[in-house]
Amino acid sequence: MGQSQEAFGPDADAADTGALLERDAELAHLTACVAALRLQPESGRCVVVHGEAGVGKTSLLRQLRRQAGADVQWLWGQGEPMHAAPALAPLIELLDALPPGLASQVRAGRLNADVLGGLLALLRERARPVVLVIDDLQWADSATLDLLGYAARRIASTRALLVVAYRDEEQGPAPVLQGWLARLPRHATTRLGLLPLSMGAVEAMAARAGRPAKGLYRATQGNPFFLAELLAAPEGRLPHAVRDAVLARAALLTAAARDVLDLVALAPFGLEASVIDALLEDSPAAVDEALGRKLLCSDEGRLRFRHELARVSVEEAIPAGRAADLHLALLDVLTQHGAPPVRLLHHAERGGLWTAVVRLAPHAAAQASAASAYRQAADHLALALREAHRLDPATEAALRVSHAQACAACSRLEDALQARRRSLALHRQLGELRQQGEDLRDMARLHWYRGEITLGTEQAAQAVALFESLGDKRELASSCAVMAQLHLLDEAQGQAAHWAARALALFEALGDEPGVGHALNTLGFAELVRDDRASSWALLDRSLAIARRNGLDEDVARAYVNLASLCLVHRRLDALASWVEEGLVHCEACDQDMRFARLCVRGAYGAMERGEWARSLALLDRMTGLPTTSPLEAEQARHVRALIGLRRGEADYDSHWTAMVEGRRLMAVDPWYAPQAVARAEAAWLRGDHDAVARVALEALPGALRSGERWRIGQLAVWLARVGRLPAGFNAPVSPPAAASLTGDVRGAAQAWAGLGCRYDQALALMAGNVEDLREALQLLDALGAAPAARLARRRLRLAGIDEVGRGPNRHARCDPLGLTARERQVLDLLALGLSNRAIALKLHRSERTVEHHVAALLAKLGVPSREAAVARARQAPEI
Repeated sequence: MGQSQEAFGPDADAADTGALLERDAELAHLTACVAALRLQPESGRCVVVHGEAGVGKTSLLRQLRRQAGADVQWLWGQGEPMHAAPALAPLIELLDALPPGLASQVRAGRLNADVLGGLLALLRERARPVVLVIDDLQWADSATLDLLGYAARRIASTRALLVVAYRDEEQGPAPVLQGWLARLPRHATTRLGLLPLSMGAVEAMAARAGRPAKGLYRATQGNPFFLAELLAAPEGRLPHAVRDAVLARAALLTAAARDVLDLVALAPFGLEASVIDALLEDSPAAVDEALGRKLLCSDEGRLRFRHELARVSVEEAIPAGRAADLHLALLDVLTQHGAPPVRLLHHAERGGLWTAVVRLAPHAAAQASAASAYRQAADHLALALREAHRLDPATEAALRVSHAQACAACSRLEDALQARRRSLALHRQLGELRQQGEDLRDMARLHWYRGEITLGTEQAAQAVALFESLGDKRELASSCAVMAQLHLLDEAQGQAAHWAARALALFEALGDEPGVGHALNTLGFAELVRDDRASSWALLDRSLAIARRNGLDEDVARAYVNLASLCLVHRRLDALASWVEEGLVHCEACDQDMRFARLCVRGAYGAMERGEWARSLALLDRMTGLPTTSPLEAEQARHVRALIGLRRGEADYDSHWTAMVEGRRLMAVDPWYAPQAVARAEAAWLRGDHDAVARVALEALPGALRSGERWRIGQLAVWLARVGRLPAGFNAPVSPPAAASLTGDVRGAAQAWAGLGCRYDQALALMAGNVEDLREALQLLDALGAAPAARLARRRLRLAGIDEVGRGPNRHARCDPLGLTARERQVLDLLALGLSNRAIALKLHRSERTVEHHVAALLAKLGVPSREAAVARARQAPEI
């Protein structure tokens, strides 16, 4: 069974006694979670344990393990602080406890459907309770986070407790981990923040060690690891940091044992005994000494430090020259032992062996990419490019191309573009025409991702011309496919369909199935923008099937985004939600960050259309943990937030919509699936500016008519009709709800919107009707929290002689289960993540004093004495 390395901590030298100080509440909660697993099969939970380095997270979990009972199965893994960790590294320690098939996939570092399903089955099918611990989650690779996130969101259906522990330090978790934490299921997750020990606890530990307590609290600030190491150091010395305490203990070792310590300190993933034997004479005795002093632990022949802080302390104390020599010696022995490229790369880079870095980085990157760990692949290749001036042009060009591909796959678009610009210059220097065309085509595709259509179209045209002159039909087909993508944002889809059809014909002639799938996706998309036809949806379904069959992560993700987008266009909102959820799982599993962001935006827009505004914002929040978000996705996410703010009547967005209505602030790329002109017309109407409604809608109507998009035409026509400015003789084809509204069929329009699940639009349609229609509209709008539209409905009812309409509840509070305002709810959600007032202030772009006032108001409204009690009260309430 896999176990963790033991940690330096308050119980490191007292494991038999199980003594812990000031952790009773946390231990009691964890014990209760384990006990609940015995009572019923579907009682799984997630527990997140966080705190500063050395605060005792691992010690707490070890104590839980000691007292949990023999019927509990433990699976224990740990993140490692390698420069670029292998995919699924924390699970390697679990291999013996995993089913053979799953263990094989984990050992190979593959994250696929078998691994996702295999881990979930392991947690679901055990007859006895299972506790899966992943310690030091802050060092986990993206593949591990994706796998754990998949299991966490389904944990309630298991008899398992998933416990993850991470260091948060003062700044909180890193963005990627923050996003991962934000996506945990609220109803099945508990967060336990561990605080440093009090002065009383420090004095108690000093008494237990037979040492005077004077100065200990000042020196350690209550950090259990600092304190334990200080108490274990020679008496009379009061180091100012853990480094000094660890080195004091290391100084007690013999020279041979210190040599062992140095070797292990340079290997973040640990060292096999056979490697140490190859480098040091009489190593078994030296290893036993280090183990006996409890500086190291042994796990199946691999030596590790009990705590990463101790490893770093020793590593940093090794003179630079000696460290480089040892890294090179480790590189030689690990090479002879057949270690994976990622481990060899670590030692080659630290040893300054640049030629080995250049040789190993592509192999390590290829393995990372095969595991869909594209961020790690990009990092590996960046190592080889640090001294690019020493490379010959051909080698540098090849590395730049690989780096661009890895960066594009994980949405580092600017890095990808820079790499492609450099490779283009090098290929021109080398006179390699075919490679120049590939560079131009890929740059065009990257510009498309960034919404820079003009630049992209110019480069795609150059690529097409170049491959036509070379007679290279395969590359020409790919270039035509990129050109088709760039034309998808045209008002009319004729050019997109033309280029997609040309690409499809070329790919079919070549027998290139992946290319056929890519072209089918674009062609189906171009057709569906205008008409909702089953044959066009079939093209997209076929495209997705081809991409899946060929293991094309990027094309699978693209298919999900386009299916979601077109579901929005045609208001297939149920299907939209399914495609978004399915697509997000895929994108998380293979580092497709850009398309993950796009799916979040599409899903958020769909949820907003159905009046599920809290869910919409939650989807947008899932973008915050991404390492990078392109300007296009960031702008569209802000647009959805602003639309919800508009419909809720949030004053924070007043200036934004004033500028939008006046045309002073328009989006760089109009989201074709949700045209900004429609939103601008709505904003003007809610403000009572009917002239602005007419101006905005009339300016946009000709383009909509040229596109033939019935929903866009219909929305603009309805806004014009609402202000009495619909052009005479208007008879263009429009969507069913718009057709009903334009013919005066108020009930028919409302029922059409209701059938789609669009309650806000249903209410707006009813506002054109009689008193009973207005009453129903007001009821819908109040339930949604749509204050501006509700005010208009009340005004119309009063004009109709109906006075008993009331003022309605206060904005966000009317739909919040705790009666909180939108800002109070934001603050409460951030408190639940364990953020300090300072961290909340930075996240909300407010002063720390303002946040203090919000927290005080929140506690008063909930009637609770503390932040922790407020979070507990929120977890007991139904979700918004």
